[in-house]
Amino acid sequence: MASTSAAPAAGAASSLPDALSTLRASLPLSTGCWSDASGVSVESAKATHLQLSGHLFPRSTATRLVRPSAPDNATPSTAPQHFYALDDLVFASLSRDESYAAYLLAANRTEGMAGRHLNALERPRVLRALEQEGEMELSEAELQRRLEAPSSSTAPAAQAAAAPKRAYVPSPADAAFVKRLRTQNVEVVLRTRSHALRGPRAATGATADFASAHKALAPLLRGATTGGAQSAPASRAAAAPAAGQPKRRRGDPIIVLSNAPTALLGLSNLSALLGGGVYMPRSSGSSGETMLSLERPGLPNGLRQRFLVVDSTEALARLGAGGADPWERVVAVFTSGQTWQFKGYKWSEPRELFRHVMGVYVRWANDARAPSVRDWNVTELAVDRTKRHTDKQLVAHFWRSLDAWVARNKPDLAPRGAVEAR
Repeated sequence: MASTSAAPAAGAASSLPDALSTLRASLPLSTGCWSDASGVSVESAKATHLQLSGHLFPRSTATRLVRPSAPDNATPSTAPQHFYALDDLVFASLSRDESYAAYLLAANRTEGMAGRHLNALERPRVLRALEQEGEMELSEAELQRRLEAPSSSTAPAAQAAAAPKRAYVPSPADAAFVKRLRTQNVEVVLRTRSHALRGPRAATGATADFASAHKALAPLLRGATTGGAQSAPASRAAAAPAAGQPKRRRGDPIIVLSNAPTALLGLSNLSALLGGGVYMPRSSGSSGETMLSLERPGLPNGLRQRFLVVDSTEALARLGAGGADPWERVVAVFTSGQTWQFKGYKWSEPRELFRHVMGVYVRWANDARAPSVRDWNVTELAVDRTKRHTDKQLVAHFWRSLDAWVARNKPDLAPRGAVEAR
């Protein structure tokens, strides 16, 4: 068998036909197509050639099947890396009936094929191209045209070599401009970063003289210096309080209740709920008060706070001692949903009122919310009719909401230390 195949091998280098056409004519292939340089069949791992239709091809022969990334002027002889090698196509054709996983495993286990396998998208396209001509194939006519066309890398070099060299002639206008810059000394030479702050005067050596301006402003500067030094101690003495003079006492925060007969909370039962954590009906409490003093329970670290509670604008006006506006100390307004309650208030419109104070809407837990309060910025307290064990949770929610509102809007009315006298 070696003697019969040696003849084709002798003249293979000079008279080999087109590798792709020969491969198509040899389909279907067998494993006996792998051979050595003498044409003897060997294993694919040891093969250096491929014997197809009586012709012996080197296994690395580039075919006319173009890879996707090939440039437009590439040919198998000038850029073989952009074309599929013959052994890649043969290995893919021999394993065409196997799954891609089996083909990939066989390629990685075969010496010379590891890392050269076709990907999952290339493999079906290449197998179809082996059976019929398609867009992946570089036709023989196109191949001949590319071989006859000048190379893109050599054409510009040839044109550049053919172009005559011209001597550089500087522009007269540019030369005159540069000469003017040098003679008139208007160019600022930046030697350090400090030169950029000096301006065009730095190039000529001139300096700015502010002596006249300093002389004109000197009397004003002396007067401002001496006058400020003399008035500073007097102003500090005026700002400091006199020795022994008591500081101005801060007023207690105020809560305004609704005096509607249907309101769940009034002066008679507010202390029982907010102070003791138990709701009592208004009818069971005493009546006739105009103002109530409520001590805030449960403050930590020895803090204490007293609230003044009123249910009318007349009682509120009596809390404005010394001409102070009592509304500056109002932190919460309780409402039952009636808009007539706000007549006579500093802000009679509910939306505006509850932008300046915290609104509290109290209702029975099983009653529907009043339609009028839907657009008001109020904190809702829903009192259960029978479950008194839920009252403490309701009261804790109220105090947390009030503390947060006061800290955010009126921090000067926050709780103070227990050592402050009432």
